[in-house]
Parts: sequence; structure tokens; C-alpha cells
Amino acid sequence: MLIYRTAGFSFEGLFLVILCSLFVIAVVSDLLYMRVPNELFLFFFPLFVIYRTLEPLLIWWEGAASLLFCFLLFYSLDCFKPNSMGGADMKLFGVLAFCFGFKWFLIILFLSSVTGMVYAKLFSFRLDEPFPFVPAIAFSFWLYLFWGDRLIAIGDFFG
Repeated sequence: MLIYRTAGFSFEGLFLVILCSLFVIAVVSDLLYMRVPNELFLFFFPLFVIYRTLEPLLIWWEGAASLLFCFLLFYSLDCFKPNSMGGADMKLFGVLAFCFGFKWFLIILFLSSVTGMVYAKLFSFRLDEPFPFVPAIAFSFWLYLFWGDRLIAIGDFFG
């Protein structure tokens, strides 16, 4: 219902429903097994490439450039502190960077970092203990999707 309220009955709404199904499967898998299968991304990513081909971003190369930036950011993080972030988390951020571009990626990365810290604190995870981060990414995506304009307006107020 929230997707219909946001995007209506449109191609964008269909895309968001497909993305929502990816998130639901990934969240459940991460919570139960602390692992998200690669086959999930191999199934959904071609659908997102088709979507971005039919419904391009403002600049045709923005999705690819955002994906490259996301890869370089997480590759450097892994070089600096190995195994600090799961592969599924990086792949999910890559999907979001490709589909929505640089600005969305950075905002969702920030929101999911804050959400992940709150989640880890609430459920008493230790600093050296891994925890499922995909729910924080999914929650942050939905937070930004439905209330992103208000969040940006708050940032503009302080900036």
C-alpha cells in the first residue's frame, strides 16, 4: 500500500515491488542464517538493469558510476579492515547505488550506519561480533523512500 501511495500504479511502482521482494528475502535470510545467497542477487540484478535501461537516471552513466564508487569504497574498507562488512551488505548497497544513483547511495549508507548502530546496541552485540546488517539497510531504504524529502528538508534547515 505504501508503494502504491508513493509511486502509484506505474513502472516505478512495479520496480519498487520487485525491490521490496529482494529486501524481504534478504532480510529473512540474513536474520536466520547470517548469509544471503548470491543466487538472489544473480536473479534480481538483471531485472534492475532492464529497469534502468527502460527508465534511466538523469544522466545515463550515473548508475554505473555510483556502482563503481560503491565498489571502490567497500574494497578500500575491506583492505583497511578485512571482513568488517559482509558480502551481501556490499552487494545490496551496490544494487541501491546502481538503481538510484550517488545521492541516494550516500544517504542510505549514512542512515543504515546509524540504524545498524542502534540495532546493535538494542540487541547487545559486542563490537567484535558480527550481526545481521541487511535489516538496517532495508529499514533505511524504506525510511528514505517514504520520508526522504522531509529528511532532506531537515538537513537543508541545519545546513
